[in-house]
Amino acid sequence: WERPMIERKTKPMEKEEFERTFKALCNTNYAEITESGNKIHHVLEETHIVLHESSTESTDDWRCYIEFVNNLIVQGLSASAMASLRFLVNQIDPVSIQRERRLRWFEIELDLNDSD
Repeated sequence: WERPMIERKTKPMEKEEFERTFKALCNTNYAEITESGNKIHHVLEETHIVLHESSTESTDDWRCYIEFVNNLIVQGLSASAMASLRFLVNQIDPVSIQRERRLRWFEIELDLNDSD
């Protein structure tokens, strides 16, 4: 999960192409997240059934376990968000761009007009 949710191609691309690529990558990443969530849910259900049948675990213990698993998931999602943010910062950092001899990711041009 600790990979950026965005990619950068080596060649410049038009805005529309970037949007298409980004949307496809987001859909793929969201599908992986959803699939992983479903797997976690399934494992938790199976574990709960086994523990409930053995009657060795109390409800409080089960709630603590669910909270533990939830914290792991939150940490994973946070790590994913941080990886994307680090990637973005690296892509727009002038020192990094120059050091790695990359093209600028985007360029902003302002035309100032005198309103008088």
